[in-house]
Amino acid sequence: MAIVDPVSLSHVMFFAYQVEKTARWYVDTLGYAVVYGSEHYTVLTHPTAGSRLDLHGAEPGAGERCVGCGPEIYHDVADIDAAVAALRAAGVEVTEPRSEGGSPRFASLQDPEGNRLGLVERRAG
Repeated sequence: MAIVDPVSLSHVMFFAYQVEKTARWYVDTLGYAVVYGSEHYTVLTHPTAGSRLDLHGAEPGAGERCVGCGPEIYHDVADIDAAVAALRAAGVEVTEPRSEGGSPRFASLQDPEGNRLGLVERRAG
């Protein structure tokens, strides 16, 4: 039996040197919407995925607030090839879609602060 039984995942938080610029990237590139925003902390939600992403301000040398070295967040997409093509057309660097050990196909990219993101193909059927 678990010590604590969470009812759901609340949110993921990334640290960023430029919170407003990074928030704008998530809005323009992945379709997030700003729920609350300031230069030090921004809350974003995705209208179809139902996910919440928080961006917390950080300063160089802040130690525990490590920009670009946190977890890698994966977003499901219906067509990985189309998603990669659209991102590249918008100037976003993204790896070639690949599969490892029989996994669904996935690709990796980074936000402007160097936080790692992934896309994973989830086809219906």
